[in-house]
Amino acid sequence: MRRNDNYLPVPGEEKNLDMDLNTTARSNESIPMKNMYADDASPLSSRLGPYFSDGRRRVDYVLAYQIQKPASIRRQSSRFGDSNFIRRLRRSLSMRSSRAPLQPKEDPEIAAQDQRTDYHEDDKRFRREEFEENLLETGLELEKDEATKIPGIGFLKIHAPWNVLCREAEFMKLKMPTKKVYEVKQSSNLVETIRLFIHKVTAPLHPKVDANRPQSIKSLSHPFSREKQHLFDLSDRDKFFDSKTRSSIVYEVLKRTRCTRAKYSMGITSLLANAVYTSDYPLHDGDIEGVNAEANDRKLLYEEWASYSVFYKYQPIGLIRKYFGEKVGLYFAWLGVYTQMLIPAAIVGVIVFLYGCATVDDNIPSMEICDPRNNITMCPLCDRACSYWKLVTACGTARASHLFDNPATVFFSIFMALWAVLFMEHWKRRQMRLNYVWDLTGFGEEEQEEHKDHNRAEYEFQVMKKTMKQEQSSPTVK
Repeated sequence: MRRNDNYLPVPGEEKNLDMDLNTTARSNESIPMKNMYADDASPLSSRLGPYFSDGRRRVDYVLAYQIQKPASIRRQSSRFGDSNFIRRLRRSLSMRSSRAPLQPKEDPEIAAQDQRTDYHEDDKRFRREEFEENLLETGLELEKDEATKIPGIGFLKIHAPWNVLCREAEFMKLKMPTKKVYEVKQSSNLVETIRLFIHKVTAPLHPKVDANRPQSIKSLSHPFSREKQHLFDLSDRDKFFDSKTRSSIVYEVLKRTRCTRAKYSMGITSLLANAVYTSDYPLHDGDIEGVNAEANDRKLLYEEWASYSVFYKYQPIGLIRKYFGEKVGLYFAWLGVYTQMLIPAAIVGVIVFLYGCATVDDNIPSMEICDPRNNITMCPLCDRACSYWKLVTACGTARASHLFDNPATVFFSIFMALWAVLFMEHWKRRQMRLNYVWDLTGFGEEEQEEHKDHNRAEYEFQVMKKTMKQEQSSPTVK
């Protein structure tokens, strides 16, 4: 690889190389990427938040990888340590006394191990370069940050521009809100009246996250199309795709982008499994603490949901869905319904337990067992090591069993059977309501189709792998 004006040096590597290590410096050249590394001299680089060094482009996804210097450079830098200084001093004194030069001997096993380590690290770096080139071809914008506080770890920041977001949103058939809005009218039946009355009574228990959002107005959602952009509200393009949608779009691109340098084509999942990248994750919207922390969804969730001081309040399911996605939102919605339905079951269970405590002294079987006048001797519990025992010793166990096994437990078992049916019906109603509010119509069918496509691709990959193994194991015909 020749160095020209289009190739940028990797920061933090050439500074540590000496002039006599030119052969090693060739392996540390970077791939041809525009705006690949953060510019510390940028006037907007001091802006806080998940942005590139220019302070304008938002970081939608981050890939972390390990930075490791070649073994020759590590050995060159290790010569200047304190322990190595003492060794060289002793060696120089011995050379003066014997007046014979001592030639340092290098362990061949260590040299071979270092050579294998350098080979694997170079292979990972080549895979990363090819993968990042393919990401640039898809339209994503990248920026590397290797001068971090964490030694040995580099970060690849990924930004999805507007044209990539529109293209992938159309490909993924994401439902986005249009300019058309309609009013959600409440029914005037008895059930709706009771629900509104309960909502007003429990108003202090609701989180303060939807105060400025009208509940009676809803936007009509439609699968995004670049040819029909006039139907969507694009007055603010920066907020049209929220952070959750942008991260999901970039992750889909990372899964589809292939790296063919290895024997098999790989996406980001295989690259993570092979330690080419150590981790991948999206960034949070902003800070939750500090004087200069701006108001954001993450801070709202921290204050109104993820705090012990608001454990008695309802969950902000809409905000959870907006920040984490539909799957996480549905999970916590189910968890909230389940916890809510456990309250009457717990109350009835406590009543049954208190009834057992009140009638334990009137229980005839436990009274007979605990009466010392009966003097009943029981047979040994085992053949050899056990001896005879008195029935009165089981008095505590008999009284404790009455607390949970009394005539009221028959009523509790019937109640729990009815409770299970009511819980399932209540969750179905809640789920259908969320499907309507969140525009998740046909969500289950889409998940099944994606699962079938994944299984089909996995089956084809296994067949191809088995075929290649058979070809390699078959004898060569001369």
